[in-house]
This record gives sequence, C-alpha cells and structure tokens, in this order.
Amino acid sequence: MKTNGLAIRRKRIEDGMTLRDLSAKVGMGIDALSLIERGKRQPRPATLRRIANGLNVAVGALLLEAGE
Repeated sequence: MKTNGLAIRRKRIEDGMTLRDLSAKVGMGIDALSLIERGKRQPRPATLRRIANGLNVAVGALLLEAGE
C-alpha cells in the first residue's frame, strides 16, 4: 500500500502544526516531509511509523485504500 500524503497534511494542519513543527517532532527534514505529503516520495516503514506517532494516529490512517 502507498502512503496517503494528503492524510498526513490534513492531520498536521488540523493539529495546528507547520511542516517545520512536524519535521522536528519526527526527526526528518522539511523537504523530505513535504515530498511525502505531496505524494512524490514514499517513506520507509520506520519513517511512516515516526510520522504516525508524531501525529498521534495509527499507521493505517495514513495509507491509501486499495484502488485509490
């Protein structure tokens, strides 16, 4: 399954976080996180877990459903 970058972005904004805030929280670069949010890059499983933890959601909430 692929990561749903839009779900990451929506949750980040809903939580009042900037890209800089989330990138600092999960220990990754702003540019890399931006690429993930825009669907230009797929994160490794460990990175996706860090993002999910930073957003306080289950990893499954950040994945695209089959057929999307």
